[in-house]
Amino acid sequence: PDGPQSLTEVDGVPVLGQMENLEAIVREHTVDDLFFAVDRIESDGLHDFMLMCEKLGIPARISLGFYELRQSRTMLLDLQGIPVVTFYRHMRSPLETILKRAMDLIGALIGLAMTGMLFPWIAYRIRKESPGPVIFKQIRVGENGRRFKCYKFRTMSLDAEERKKDLLAANQMQGPVFKLDQDPRVFAFGSFLRKSSLDELPQFLNVLRGDMSLVGTRPPTPEEVAQYELHARRRLSIRPGLTGLWQVSGRSRVRDFDEIVKLDTEYIDRWSIWLDLQILFRTVWVVVFSRGSAV
Repeated sequence: PDGPQSLTEVDGVPVLGQMENLEAIVREHTVDDLFFAVDRIESDGLHDFMLMCEKLGIPARISLGFYELRQSRTMLLDLQGIPVVTFYRHMRSPLETILKRAMDLIGALIGLAMTGMLFPWIAYRIRKESPGPVIFKQIRVGENGRRFKCYKFRTMSLDAEERKKDLLAANQMQGPVFKLDQDPRVFAFGSFLRKSSLDELPQFLNVLRGDMSLVGTRPPTPEEVAQYELHARRRLSIRPGLTGLWQVSGRSRVRDFDEIVKLDTEYIDRWSIWLDLQILFRTVWVVVFSRGSAV
């Protein structure tokens, strides 16, 4: 039909769909902010979309109208002469953003130097037990749905992905995460790498590139994200990390995905540079004493 419903673009900007398709659009695209332009305070159905943003952890910016969102704070700003109210659960200041990124860069450079020193020995042991690539690359989902290649030292046989479907019934995690304590796909030296967390060292390159942070939530696979309920997608509202509150609160002993989501959202709500430093120090303690391993 003619009219707004049939528009495919506005001023050269593509129209992705209608309001009733908003959740599906957010799931399919990288979304950092959502702007709502309404012509009256009580716009039909808008409150439900605001609640969706709150659950996802995505800042919602609205040109007028106020809504009672229990966990969101508000900020008023001038956007090219248009007053806009932003509802958000957590938003870092420019200084906090700079400090976190500076910490990431320093940590990444130190980590990559350590990786370079250990690489010859680790590469030799991997190829000795399982001929093939030393580095395992896998697509993961990062901040607000951005996809990137995540790097790890390979710890499994080359046919690990094909064999996974035969092991799904033995999954020890509750929810869209796969984990086996005695995974038959892992070779002997790979098991050592996992237990010592040395397999994670190449991810310092992801931190240097800005795909990941030193501290955050663990980056899931696209297949896992496809199974997320709406509230779980809030894990994606920040940059994923090498370590996080989940890893230092039991690591592999945490079996329930809802508990992982709870710990991750607690980290997002409580975030501070001091909390990141605490988690980093606790991570060293956990790794040194081999108290489980990250998924």
